[in-house]
Amino acid sequence: MVAHMIPIRRTAHDIFVGCAGVLVLTPVTRPQGPPVELLQSLFDLSVAEARVARHLAGGATVEEIASRSGVAKSTIRTQVRGVLEKTGCRRQSEVVALMGSVALPRV
Repeated sequence: MVAHMIPIRRTAHDIFVGCAGVLVLTPVTRPQGPPVELLQSLFDLSVAEARVARHLAGGATVEEIASRSGVAKSTIRTQVRGVLEKTGCRRQSEVVALMGSVALPRV
C-alpha cells in the first residue's frame, strides 16, 4: 500500500474537529483486465482469445499463460495473433494499453 498523509487546514477543521491530518491508504496491486465476456462482445474474441488478452493485461507472458492454462506456447501465440488481429493492435503492449482503457471502473 501507498500511504498519503493529508494535513487538515482552514475550514476543514469544522468537519475534522481535533484532527491534524487524514491518512489515505491506496492498495498497489497487479492490474486486472476487463471481464472475459466484455472482451468477447467488444472485439468478437473467442473465449480462449479473451482469456489470453485478459492475462496479457495482467502482465503475464506467453510462457506464464501457457503454464497456467496447461496449453502449448505455440497455441497461446496463435491466440495472441488472433487478439492482435481482432483488436487492430500490432504489439502486445498495445493490447495491454487497450485492455486498460476498456476496464470497468471499480465500485
